[in-house]
Amino acid sequence: MSELADAVSSDSFDAAKANSAGDRRAESARRLRDAVVKSLSQIHAMLSPEQRTKLAYLIRTGVLQI
Repeated sequence: MSELADAVSSDSFDAAKANSAGDRRAESARRLRDAVVKSLSQIHAMLSPEQRTKLAYLIRTGVLQI
């Protein structure tokens, strides 16, 4: 966020800095997505069908946020 703020704080907009910050945020989001998918896969393997149904319900209703 700091780099995005820096991109707009000067007299002229620094598109390169903003793009760089955006690229880092997108990469971070990709890594987070991959970690969530891996974790859910591992959790799925340990749960019974009933537990999977309960987990899915918690995710769908927003009680559990991932």
